[in-house]
Amino acid sequence: MSKLFTYKSEQFLPVEPSVLFEFFSVPENLSKLTPPETGFRVVHTTHSRIVQNTQLTYSIKQMGIPMKWVAQIEEWMPNAYFTDVQIKGPFAWYKHKHILEKTTGGTIVRDELQYRLPGGWLGALIGQRWVQKTLQQTFQYRQDKMRELFPPQSHTN
Repeated sequence: MSKLFTYKSEQFLPVEPSVLFEFFSVPENLSKLTPPETGFRVVHTTHSRIVQNTQLTYSIKQMGIPMKWVAQIEEWMPNAYFTDVQIKGPFAWYKHKHILEKTTGGTIVRDELQYRLPGGWLGALIGQRWVQKTLQQTFQYRQDKMRELFPPQSHTN
């Protein structure tokens, strides 16, 4: 079995957790948060809105090679967190917890990923640097898009 890797990302957004949770409940919104060069698109969902046990099938390109990724929502706590796990895809194992923490003036959005690369220790040795770089780029894109979608509100009196 290959090594377990982690990746974490955190961002403050000036909106309530309920607003963000509603956004994440719509499967098509995930493509808004994914870099266009990945060719990411939602192919099928078992529910029109994401809920506990929803399965989502995505089409994505890795190094230009199209592949199918199937994920299932394993945990679902409205306005607080949800976790998706890979059923089929590019990783040997993958789990992604999305946490929405209410704080003064908005929400801290935390992403905690755990994954194993295919190919055992050799796959981990060869692929880890590329995967970390790809995750950093993907989550930077995601944070930039979230700031565009949920900008600070101007208040006029």
